[in-house]
Amino acid sequence: YNQDEMPGPPFSVGDDEVQRLLGDAWRLEVLQEQDVLGESWKFLQAGVKRLDERVYRLSRG
Repeated sequence: YNQDEMPGPPFSVGDDEVQRLLGDAWRLEVLQEQDVLGESWKFLQAGVKRLDERVYRLSRG
C-alpha cells in the first residue's frame, strides 16, 4: 500500500526494497499479486486505496 495513505506499522515494502535487502545473489520473480483491501477493515478505515500482497519466487543468480 501507499505509505503516504497510512503510516505503519505494518510498513509497506516494495519490490525494489525486497531486492535491495536480498542483494545481487538472488533473483526476485513476482508469481502472484492480489489486491486484498476488502479483507482489511483497518486499511479501509484509513482510506487506503490498494493493499497488494505479492508472492515471490527467489532463485540464486
